[in-house]
Amino acid sequence: MNIIDKGLSFGPMNMNNHPAMLIVHHLEAEGPQWTVEAIHYMHQTEPQFKFAGIGYHYYIRLDGSVYKGRPDNAIGAHCQGCNTNTLGIAFEGNYDNRVEMPTAQFNAWCELKSYLYNKYGNMPVYGHREKGSSECPGANFPLEKV
Repeated sequence: MNIIDKGLSFGPMNMNNHPAMLIVHHLEAEGPQWTVEAIHYMHQTEPQFKFAGIGYHYYIRLDGSVYKGRPDNAIGAHCQGCNTNTLGIAFEGNYDNRVEMPTAQFNAWCELKSYLYNKYGNMPVYGHREKGSSECPGANFPLEKV
């Protein structure tokens, strides 16, 4: 599994996360400007966030590249009330508008999920909307396939 680690610098975080559940999100945006570094910067600086850094643990681009976000043992900042003992996986794209997930992105997700299951054991997968007040990961996200 090729997970690209850009060496992001984080502020102080609670490092007592024990992954037992995966929560998937869509970015609601796509394009070359939506790099893991850009999301990290936005989560650190935008007033509505002000996190220690990117709130997600992994980010999967449309082209299938997988990026490391915050460390797995860091409590996430991706699903209010459900960040402890979860891993947040963000997908590039807006799955309210985008009808189908690109094959490369879906295959990368399957590979990442297998990697995480090997590391932590089988875990349930939920859409953000199932654990928080959100429509995320979008009406057309293939949640039943993940």
